[in-house]
Amino acid sequence: MVHFNNHDPHLFDERGFARLIDGLRNNLPHMNSFDNLTPNQKRRALSDLGIERPAGTPLSEVAIVTVHPEFGIRTRRYLWKLARALFYKHVGRSAKSSSIAWSAWFQGKATNHQAHLETWQSITPILIHGTRRNFDYGNRFKYRINYSDELEVFAATGQFGDGLIFNVLLVSEEMAARLKWDAFVAGAERPLANAP
Repeated sequence: MVHFNNHDPHLFDERGFARLIDGLRNNLPHMNSFDNLTPNQKRRALSDLGIERPAGTPLSEVAIVTVHPEFGIRTRRYLWKLARALFYKHVGRSAKSSSIAWSAWFQGKATNHQAHLETWQSITPILIHGTRRNFDYGNRFKYRINYSDELEVFAATGQFGDGLIFNVLLVSEEMAARLKWDAFVAGAERPLANAP
């Protein structure tokens, strides 16, 4: 999903991408179906996402496809793991096994999430750029975090290249029970017993 949503030509590795697609065909063949949308479906999708069509590009050449619904399930599961990994990296200990993770993600070029993204950036003031020793990581991964030990809340928002943007929360069961937020319940790691 990260590669599908990344539109930065400097970070595109054609051989690596081909290997990922081969791995998808081999390990998850049922997810290897990408249906091209009709011009009307593409027009509607661009409008819904708030993405401007490149000038002079016919709709037939705009690369918008459908993906298997399992992509969303797997992306959410990956982000739950990422939330726990970032918690460990920045808090210095593992999150409690009873902690509940929540995640949401969207495409970087989609402008319809701008207000939502600005809210997340305001509550996660600590900016971190991903780095690796002896390797120019460029702008491949950046994220922002915030943590309250008292409230047992860890929040992060980030982006892979110029593509996939994610928001994650890791909260205690007590805090999760206080969240009266349908979107949280829908995107939570497991059902909440006393959710609204």
